[in-house]
Amino acid sequence: MKRIIAFILALAAFSGVYAQEIITGAVMDTDGAPVQSVTVKLVKGRLTRSFARTKSDGSYSLKVPRRSDSLSVTFEHLSYDKVTKPLPAGNVLDVVMTPRSRELREVVVAAPSVKLRGDTLSFFLDMFKGKGDVVLEDALKKIPGITVEDNGVIKYMGKDISNFYVEGLDMLGGRYSIATRSIPADYVKDVQVISNHHDLKIDKDKVSDNVAVNIKLKSKALFKPMGTVEAGGGYGDKRLRYALSGTGMLFKGSLQSLVTLKGGNMERFADNTNAVRIVGAVGNSGATAASSVVSAPEGAPPPLKKNPNEKAPGR
Repeated sequence: MKRIIAFILALAAFSGVYAQEIITGAVMDTDGAPVQSVTVKLVKGRLTRSFARTKSDGSYSLKVPRRSDSLSVTFEHLSYDKVTKPLPAGNVLDVVMTPRSRELREVVVAAPSVKLRGDTLSFFLDMFKGKGDVVLEDALKKIPGITVEDNGVIKYMGKDISNFYVEGLDMLGGRYSIATRSIPADYVKDVQVISNHHDLKIDKDKVSDNVAVNIKLKSKALFKPMGTVEAGGGYGDKRLRYALSGTGMLFKGSLQSLVTLKGGNMERFADNTNAVRIVGAVGNSGATAASSVVSAPEGAPPPLKKNPNEKAPGR
């Protein structure tokens, strides 16, 4: 009797093994290339009955312990859309997987705010200027080491700058506040501080303690007119006092122009004349054109001294 029972149990175990099936197949992409490392799972609802992985040639072999109508086969890979198929009637199941389009996380690449090359220290102005900085002079005050005095004079580390360039040209000379108070801060790309500066290239091998500033403009500012207009009026010495002025600039490579219009009957402002002056200047390498232009409304070096008997506009 015991032998019969043992035989029946062995037969049942053998029958269970014999009843287990194997599903084989291949996984390809839409171009017909094999897809490796695909996870192939035999699932029933949320339960996984068995699983396998595809080989380098895309082939796989999946065990099916017991067939059921509720069984399905899933194919998953990080780079492809998931595929779900019902358990086939036969023992072969080939599938094609579609590459997944994944949206990458946004990456922000920030330009360095300061760059040193030789004797030139470049400040990327957008990294320093604030929302309230309208003209270049406002933003210059935010750059480490640079100070701008009330009269427009620029100092670096407490020392007056020797030259002020726009795109490598010194058109304004000592009247550079015409530019710093007229050029919009948003038009400037870099502010370059040049140590050991020489006016002439022939002196480049000599040691110098001069410091110069060069302004690099954004492409949107080139060949685009910019400037300021000022007006003032008042009554003094039993007569009407007035002052009108305008300054326009244009920068494009080696072509730089400056136009100043002034008029009025205030001695300090219009040299005690009622004439209207229009002066144009074209800057070129190594030349200072501003010296031929009438004094600007505000400039550096400090403005002309005020006549003590003169009344200010609007008073």
